[in-house]
Amino acid sequence: MAKSMKSFHSLLFILISSLSVISQNATPWKKYSYTTHEWQYCLDSLIEIDPSNAYLWQQKAMPYFKNGDYYNGMKNLNRAVELDTARWLGYKGFMECIFVRDYKNAIIDFMAIAKKQPNAFEMDHSYYFYIGVSYLKLNTLDSAEKYLKICISKPEEKTHYMDWYYAGVLKLKQKKYLKALINFNKCLDKYPNLSDANFYKAKTLLSLHRISEAYNCLLKAQNENKTGYSLNEDNMVYVNYPFQVQLEQIEHLLKK
Repeated sequence: MAKSMKSFHSLLFILISSLSVISQNATPWKKYSYTTHEWQYCLDSLIEIDPSNAYLWQQKAMPYFKNGDYYNGMKNLNRAVELDTARWLGYKGFMECIFVRDYKNAIIDFMAIAKKQPNAFEMDHSYYFYIGVSYLKLNTLDSAEKYLKICISKPEEKTHYMDWYYAGVLKLKQKKYLKALINFNKCLDKYPNLSDANFYKAKTLLSLHRISEAYNCLLKAQNENKTGYSLNEDNMVYVNYPFQVQLEQIEHLLKK
């Protein structure tokens, strides 16, 4: 009990000490893991004093998303967006697209913020990237093509391997196999060991009746996946990305 009270008083001291410098980016909650009650308690105490601080609300929301509690995550994130739309609406769209898989609302939010910040990025990708991926997941292929085309129309050195990956998936779904093959090859130029791209490249080769090439591509994808070469995004530790390929999919197609 004494140890618990000592811990409580230490936390209280940190909070009180930080109040005068909140505006200077004091982050006392980061002393704790985001999985702990202390993280939330610390933020709740600061929000009680400074409820108009959007960053505090976003930091309160973030652990909920990472723990799969999307209801409470979005409830707190919506408050951050209300307080600072310019800063947090794109982040909300990212959470809707990648975590919650609410693609329709992701499109609405990214469209709204892209009008004001057309060249902005969220988690290393442009707003148009997420709009394109969301339309792709909704199987609205013409709209997906419009926005993914923006991503791959940049100078090639400025494109991301994920731009070409989703452009390849799009062309495969459109049954434009030769174009899909070009896009997957461009993706693999940037990330040669990407198992996901080799899986979809194999599916494309099968559609072109190039069976031997497809089989070899699947064997390569299998080996790459087993050694950890997959989509390389920071948040993959918490959630699967759209059209991310699992080892079971590769091995199922190999058996077929």
